[in-house]
Amino acid sequence: MSPKISNDKKEQQKNKIINGAIEVFRQKGYEQTTMKDIRESAGVSAGSLYMYFSNKEEIFINILEQRINKQDLKIRLSGNESYWQQIDIYINNIKDYCIHIQEDIAPIAYEYTISAWRENHRKSFLSTRYDMGREYIKSLIEKGISTGEFDKNVNSILISNFIITSFEGLNTLSLSLGHEKINVDEQIKLLKEILKFKLQIK
Repeated sequence: MSPKISNDKKEQQKNKIINGAIEVFRQKGYEQTTMKDIRESAGVSAGSLYMYFSNKEEIFINILEQRINKQDLKIRLSGNESYWQQIDIYINNIKDYCIHIQEDIAPIAYEYTISAWRENHRKSFLSTRYDMGREYIKSLIEKGISTGEFDKNVNSILISNFIITSFEGLNTLSLSLGHEKINVDEQIKLLKEILKFKLQIK
């Protein structure tokens, strides 16, 4: 009978695999990375690797979800902000992401997502994330409308889609050209001015 592994040991081993995978993804990109590369980078046996993950995509999704959760933590609020202030915090977080997008795994994430049009399971993951972001913004707008903070005639779905689409454009160009070239700071300021006008922020 093999000895039982504690939950702490399991977590340590899983993190070791994830950290090894991050390194090799950075070096080789998503498509060129293999499970063998990850196993060698993490310094684990094949049996240990497959005990936790079935394939490289499962590992990468795990990494993406960790990063997404980390991003979500940044926009946690005290509960005292107005609905516009909450949207403003969300937008500022995206600006920060654009500025640092060439660091960490963001370039690999875009390599992974760019082929989603031909990979239905990837499209499903991205669609879920898109819906979550849109619904978060939409809920803030609708709450602002209900309290009289925003214009009651505002189309919350259209504006939410506009914000998410603007973010994706800024993210993609920041990654490919650099945030300085596309002047992210000024574009974010313009986005806020447009939203204030549409929402009728006084």
